[in-house]
Amino acid sequence: PAVGDVELHAARITPNAIEIAFGPPGSRTGELGARALQLAAAHDLMRSADDELRDGRYEEAMRGYRALLAAGGPDQPHVLERILALAAARPAWFFDGLELARQLLGRHPALATAHAALASITLAQGDAREAAGHLARIAEAASAEGDVDQAALAALAGARLLRVLEPRAATRLYELALDLDPAAAEAADALVERLAEEARWPELARLLRERIERTPPELQVALRLRLAEVYAHHTSDPQAARADPAD
Repeated sequence: PAVGDVELHAARITPNAIEIAFGPPGSRTGELGARALQLAAAHDLMRSADDELRDGRYEEAMRGYRALLAAGGPDQPHVLERILALAAARPAWFFDGLELARQLLGRHPALATAHAALASITLAQGDAREAAGHLARIAEAASAEGDVDQAALAALAGARLLRVLEPRAATRLYELALDLDPAAAEAADALVERLAEEARWPELARLLRERIERTPPELQVALRLRLAEVYAHHTSDPQAARADPAD
């Protein structure tokens, strides 16, 4: 909503909420109190910094957010998120972003926004292994909190980075991504290849059977042939290759 034609009339802080009332400019009676004035000033500065960010004036936005961070206040988590996002987007701020994110993780080891900033910055600096590690931690924390979509996306992103550098670590992340999102075709395709490379034939056969069950009949041919090849050449039951793999 538009706020250009209103002003803060009252603000009251209770143990459970912050109650704020607005009205026409010039109609306020009485004083707001020091704490309420501080909140109003912080609100105005936050809105101003957000406007600078939306308009592409990143230096001005960063100055505003840093001022808010130094002043303290109830919006600190949101301020930190914005600072980390800006720092991860511009090489000139990478050092500050790394320092801030690591300080935050010292107090909150599972903080997703800090891990995300570190993943972005370290990847931009060429350290794909460390970036993947932070993505894996995001996936684990999000999974524990029940955020399945974020966990699956983070696991898949980490697996992509590790597929060449640390293939077995990538396998674990592909498994996590598929556990979280059984319909994730990219994770399933990659995991088929990883299980074959690691000669984990029983697990590969089970994965192929599960994929056949989820795949329309007209698209099952390649999966059935792959499963038959696994049974014929890599298991102790070559007769199963002659059976219907979906049975």
